[in-house]
Amino acid sequence: MKMHRTHPRRAICALRRFNASQSGSMSVEAVLVAPLLLFGIMFVLTFFSAFQQKGTANKAAYTVADYISRQTDAVDADFIDGMADIYGFLNNQGNKKMRVSSVMWSESRGGKYVLQWSHAADDADALTSSTLSEIESLLPIMSAGTTVLVVEATTRWTPIFSVGLDVLNFKDIVITKPRFATQVIFDD
Repeated sequence: MKMHRTHPRRAICALRRFNASQSGSMSVEAVLVAPLLLFGIMFVLTFFSAFQQKGTANKAAYTVADYISRQTDAVDADFIDGMADIYGFLNNQGNKKMRVSSVMWSESRGGKYVLQWSHAADDADALTSSTLSEIESLLPIMSAGTTVLVVEATTRWTPIFSVGLDVLNFKDIVITKPRFATQVIFDD
């Protein structure tokens, strides 16, 4: 059996000719690249939209929490429902839930958090003494008798394109001290 020797010079010349060749079909290249380019643009726009919505929801939750913390008069269910509407307006979303609660640190009860009041808007469940443990790990260390407001806001985001992201619920929990009073009173 005879072995053929390849000439490296021929192979190198062939590779150089191939590399220097500028012939091709732009339409074929465009058909191959266009779907990838479009999918990439849709992917980037969808993720940008998600981050933008999360940032907007976070800012809206902080705005509502700050406004409630400045109240010196008693707030009622209508006030909290109105704050939920403002949250939805600032967030540019109609599909939202909001819960506002007041929590106090009590030394007289063995050093634990005590729920003073809670009101939920838009089909959310109000916080109860038994469900307070769900957010206890988020509450700050406080001195005896100190109260904080806990504003929990959830908004639903739907992707603008179907690129692998499902519908997401963005939840923001804002904890703030009352500004001009020792506590915000809830009037049933």
